[in-house]
Amino acid sequence: MRFRFLVFAACAWAAGHAAAASGWRDGDIIFHTSRSAQSAAIQRATHSPYSHVGVVFFRDGNPYVFEAIATVRYTPLANWIARGDGGRYVVRRLKQAPTAAQVARLRSAARAFEGKPYDLYFEWSDERIYCSELVWKLYDQALGVKLGELQELREFDLTVLASVLAVVGYSINDKVVVFDRVRELFRSTRKAEPYEVLNRAINQTLSRTIMTSLTTALSMFALYFFGGPAVHGFALTMLIGIVIGTLSSIFFANPILYWLGVSKKDLMPVSKENPELARRP
Repeated sequence: MRFRFLVFAACAWAAGHAAAASGWRDGDIIFHTSRSAQSAAIQRATHSPYSHVGVVFFRDGNPYVFEAIATVRYTPLANWIARGDGGRYVVRRLKQAPTAAQVARLRSAARAFEGKPYDLYFEWSDERIYCSELVWKLYDQALGVKLGELQELREFDLTVLASVLAVVGYSINDKVVVFDRVRELFRSTRKAEPYEVLNRAINQTLSRTIMTSLTTALSMFALYFFGGPAVHGFALTMLIGIVIGTLSSIFFANPILYWLGVSKKDLMPVSKENPELARRP
């Protein structure tokens, strides 16, 4: 599934400005930086310092912000401003103020969205809705004004996650092979120094490590070039992981053991004292 995310032209207008509107009016678009957990992700995706937006409407003579939060609702303007980071906000409006008829159409469009749940997945549907989608649809449906261009927000490809998990297991298995050879050499040699044992373990497993990596990499190259775009992410992540895992097995695994001071004593089975065995001839 690909998600559609709205990058407001208004976000670009607002960037770098801290000026507020001189006087509130219906239809004003107000931005601030949310303190929610997903605020930073939204800012990175939109390349904007602002992560939340709503539309100002007057109700009973008082300004409210029509916004999509937990549900689409009206929030008193003062509360909305206080909820933002540092109480800072930016207001943007159309160059020509909407007429009374246009404001009425905006209000009518707003009633259709009120109460709808917030869309955490940015799927661009009328069942659930997120903040910038709400503002865009209000202006589009009521006034025929498109506030910005719709852009694809690239999904996190689950095949990439699968390849990350696969390559972690691959790399761990590679280290297990090297460390097992270290253990065997410590057991089979009496007077060899740890440095010599560790070096011999790398040399003895080097051909196995390289051949395994090459055969796996060839399979990933074939997937990348002939498997189609659906597996590009998987194959590319695997290729990068294979290179990193192989280099770490050769150049980092045993040096870390040496740095930790691993010796033959650490890898020998611990013999438990058993009085019954001690009495045997």
